[in-house]
Amino acid sequence: MIGFFIKKSFFDGWDNFLGLLLQNLVFTVLGLGALGTISYVESTPLVFLILLVLLALFSVHQTGSYFLVKDNADYHGASFARYKEGITRKYKHTLLYFAVVFLVVLCSGIIIPFYFKLGNLIGYIIAMFIFWAVIIVLLALMYYFPLTYLLEDDKPSKIFKKCFLVLGDNFGFSIFLAFWSLFNSVISIVLAFLVPGVAGVNLSHTVGMKLLMFKYDWLEENPEENVKSIIWEDLLFEEKEKVGNRTFKNMIFPWKD
Repeated sequence: MIGFFIKKSFFDGWDNFLGLLLQNLVFTVLGLGALGTISYVESTPLVFLILLVLLALFSVHQTGSYFLVKDNADYHGASFARYKEGITRKYKHTLLYFAVVFLVVLCSGIIIPFYFKLGNLIGYIIAMFIFWAVIIVLLALMYYFPLTYLLEDDKPSKIFKKCFLVLGDNFGFSIFLAFWSLFNSVISIVLAFLVPGVAGVNLSHTVGMKLLMFKYDWLEENPEENVKSIIWEDLLFEEKEKVGNRTFKNMIFPWKD
């Protein structure tokens, strides 16, 4: 399953290179805006206000981006109309996402350092507890927007709860997905955040959740069975047919086929 995940994520990104690039340009502008604000704005209240606005814009763009990469993972092209549709339809999910990310940033940038600076055992314990809570929330957030668009009728709070259920049920894969996202982020730094960038990471989260849904659909159809009975080769047969027999080698050296 992991091997096919890597292949599908790569070729879905390759087939939609331009769309991901355009999305990443917006993410890059927002990131540069945040760095510029921290570096050049001296008023603390003004810095906080600007960063809050940028975080809100980031959350809105994330909503639209995940909608586009969901289409990409389903083998469809992206369009600005679809981007706007995602933002319009899921504004409540955006608000919850913004609130959670704001708390994560607050904990990471202010609360955890505060308790560490206390310099006592209680402070260290509280800081480490909050640190691991933040890590778990970040892992769960990988599934938030993919589930939002897969489970259209679920409210934001219900989606958020299901993120933790998916995380707990697929902890090994979630750790792999987190490291895969980190790997993509490192590559993005080298390539000026244009590819794969945040949009590419979003695509990998979406592909991962889409493949996991095959497991849950199968378990729903076969309630008497357990996870160990799953044959991924059979579950992913149609997806593999859609991706085709492409390889990295014949993509770079097509004349060698």
